[in-house]
Amino acid sequence: MDKRKGPEDYEDLVNALADLFDEVGPETPEEVDMILVEAGYDPDEVAEHMNAIARQAMLNSPLSWRKRAQKELQEERARLEGLGGPPVKGRLEIVAAIQELIRRMGGEHHELVRAHFRNLEQATDDDLASLLRELEYLADRQQDGPSDSKE
Repeated sequence: MDKRKGPEDYEDLVNALADLFDEVGPETPEEVDMILVEAGYDPDEVAEHMNAIARQAMLNSPLSWRKRAQKELQEERARLEGLGGPPVKGRLEIVAAIQELIRRMGGEHHELVRAHFRNLEQATDDDLASLLRELEYLADRQQDGPSDSKE
């Protein structure tokens, strides 16, 4: 029997497959399996390896919506964390700062705040501080306009 020497690595295998498909492509999966077996490869291992390469390419692709969304979320979180003027000392100052931001931003955000906290006086200090940061973020976004600039 004629023992063929198989390709040394997966690059050789891909090149051999490309050459094979250039000539006359196999018509069935069984024919592809037979060719791989003749070349010294286990078709299941090759399939799993190719799937792993495809999965990794999809995860790392800059075109992946999941990767873009995660990056945008991280950027906006960093922007939110980076905002804020001088620390507000007391509860009354926080409420006053919230009310001033609402006044400056106009009526559209007033409804948002009312839905978020119906009564500022009953909100905890932590909730008020969080609300103030969110409003500062919204005010900053409103000044900058929509940031839909794509690279």
